[in-house]
Amino acid sequence: MATMPLAVIGLAARFGGFGDLDAVEAALYDGRRRPAEPSENTAAAAETAEPEPATALARAALTDCRAPAGGPIAVLAGAADPGAADGIAALVSARLRLTGPTRGRALSVLRTGWPDDAAEPLRSGTAAQVLLVATDRRGGGVAFVLAPATAGATGYAVLEEVVTAPFPATRSPLGSSHVELDCPPSALDRAAAVLDALIPAPAPALGAVPGRAVEQALGWAEAVVRAVLALRGNFIPGTRADDPVRATARQAGIERRFPVAPRPWLRGGREPRRSAVLAVEPARLLVFTDTAVPQPRRTALVPTTPVTLVAVRAADPSDLAARLDALDDDPGAALSRARTGHVEGPPAGALHLGVVAADAAQLRAEVEACRRALGEGRLELSTPRGSALTGRPLGGAGSVAFMYPGAFSAYPGAARNAFRLFEPTLHGMAAMTSDPAGIFAVDRLYPCFSGRPTAREIVATERALAAEPSALMAASMSYAVLFTRALREVFGVRPAVAFGYSLGESSMLRALGVWAAPDADARMAELRDSPLFRTRLSGPLDAVREYWARLPEPPARPGWEVLVLLAAPDEVRAAITAPDRTWISIINGPREVVVCGDPGGCAKLVARLGCEHVRLPYQQVLHAPPAESELAAFVTLNRNVTTAVDRPVFLSAAVAGPLELEAESVAHRLAEMSVRHLDFRALVERAHAAGARVFVEVGPAGMLTRLVEATLAGQDHVAIPLDRRGVDAQSSLVRALSRLHAHHVPLDLSGWGSGHATDTRGG
Repeated sequence: MATMPLAVIGLAARFGGFGDLDAVEAALYDGRRRPAEPSENTAAAAETAEPEPATALARAALTDCRAPAGGPIAVLAGAADPGAADGIAALVSARLRLTGPTRGRALSVLRTGWPDDAAEPLRSGTAAQVLLVATDRRGGGVAFVLAPATAGATGYAVLEEVVTAPFPATRSPLGSSHVELDCPPSALDRAAAVLDALIPAPAPALGAVPGRAVEQALGWAEAVVRAVLALRGNFIPGTRADDPVRATARQAGIERRFPVAPRPWLRGGREPRRSAVLAVEPARLLVFTDTAVPQPRRTALVPTTPVTLVAVRAADPSDLAARLDALDDDPGAALSRARTGHVEGPPAGALHLGVVAADAAQLRAEVEACRRALGEGRLELSTPRGSALTGRPLGGAGSVAFMYPGAFSAYPGAARNAFRLFEPTLHGMAAMTSDPAGIFAVDRLYPCFSGRPTAREIVATERALAAEPSALMAASMSYAVLFTRALREVFGVRPAVAFGYSLGESSMLRALGVWAAPDADARMAELRDSPLFRTRLSGPLDAVREYWARLPEPPARPGWEVLVLLAAPDEVRAAITAPDRTWISIINGPREVVVCGDPGGCAKLVARLGCEHVRLPYQQVLHAPPAESELAAFVTLNRNVTTAVDRPVFLSAAVAGPLELEAESVAHRLAEMSVRHLDFRALVERAHAAGARVFVEVGPAGMLTRLVEATLAGQDHVAIPLDRRGVDAQSSLVRALSRLHAHHVPLDLSGWGSGHATDTRGG
């Protein structure tokens, strides 16, 4: 290593039209034009480097730093004009009242020498931290606060290693999934060749500078910022399909290395993630790795899109009309207030309106839709964008139910940006696992595509996921935990009732804290190593083959099939005959039933009923007689240490009353539920009878929302999913919050920002 390990503990950046670090990171995640690309709104662009922008960046980086220096802070400044660099360093130090040594460098020199230049005062003891600040003639700039890397450090990343050319002939794998390039497009093929030699397959995803940006003096700094932010933000940046770099990469035969969309990037196992910066001229590799504790966010949420909830309260329809006029008069200001968690109107407003919009034009369109409803005398509104209003709110005390989808609810691409949106919550789950990538099945749910995935690629991904039921179950449960924590800890939503669909009862108990032991790694290992879902009820289906073999007249071609029939349960029961060897597995709703059994018998049943049907992609054996041989294995799987929880009331399909939260009782009841016929319709009706009116689906896909709406048609209720296929996580969340707000469910919206008036729980 060319220098001592350096922790990046504070960061500030301003590239082109993106005026601060948050904007830079949002653009990086969104794959928009590179932050270092000059833009028309770069008002600060000047012909010479200016000291005041450097001071502002330095102050921002020091403010961002969470670790007190405990000694002098040195300043290392870079500027396009070498003669100005020393003066900038001295001025920054004086303005910020720092006491460490100062030094200036030309940007071209700083590009290759900054790790050693920063390490020198730390190694000599003349400084406890180093503030590196560099600005260019275009108004761009960056500032890092660097400190010696120590165990348990908090920060963005650690510069672990600097490898310079000539690279070793043989080298241990970096284990990197992401490499940023500090090179011109013309050198992409050479960069790829170096990476192929350094990092064996699978090849890392690349982020590269297009066109003019690499000719700027701060191109290297941008590459470092991208590499560091990717680690802290848990994502590998995408490169948009229209980015100029893709054409050059296509010519070099490496376009597949540039994912078209960002993808989640979580730690896998106990090995840290590594994000590298590769420079070609001169050749060297900077390797960054995780810090022990990620740099904390200022807010509980990290928005990934401009979609925003403008929450409004009003005393009556005329008051609401006046507030709509105010929104229409200055929609930009209303959106800005909403993005700090502000709620418009008095705490005790009788009418609650949730307006969902991404910009001023959308906000005005939603306001007009609400005006039309008021003009027609209607106090009911539900727009395609997600805005909501009701004159009959259902969110009174004891009315909220959390419902948990089944263990096979996760799907490829599920809630893709949830890991960024709920990043602080995700970090709060760190005590549960050392392998977040494993428990969320990141590699299986979010494969890297160099363009829009083809139908063949999607089918292949789904088949690969179906072939690993333990990974699918772990991911589904982990999403339930993440969504539950976000709703409860960030927004303050407190359920009075909870229930799950099939094995979703396990997700319910884990997510709501009944199963206290947080060792997700051990549980996932048990699930993976158990034959239950490896060979008995999935894969070769040994339990089914043994069951068929015990019958006096086994099927001619032993097999297994699971179908969803769009028919009434009584009709299906009447149509089943003993020779069919088929069973009703689950009653989903008044006209939806899951049946399973011998494929030949299932085909006869469908023909007899003449109903529409769908074959489920996951052909596991549950809720049917062949699964009863595995009752003891299910008891073992569900045997966990339990914690008494006063609320919510836990309902289970296994018992008529509330679930008794004693460890052995829970293990046996859930085991019995898993192998026997399940009536989900009856479970929903029990929740409604217990007072539930607002049903929130806490997990992927949104299937239960549809089932609840069918079961409770004509009765007071509202069903709200937190995830829908094809809709990004933030849009789904904002739509859900809009409906919760409209129904007077108390919400704390302060997680959106650091603003003032943030809590809707006052009325």
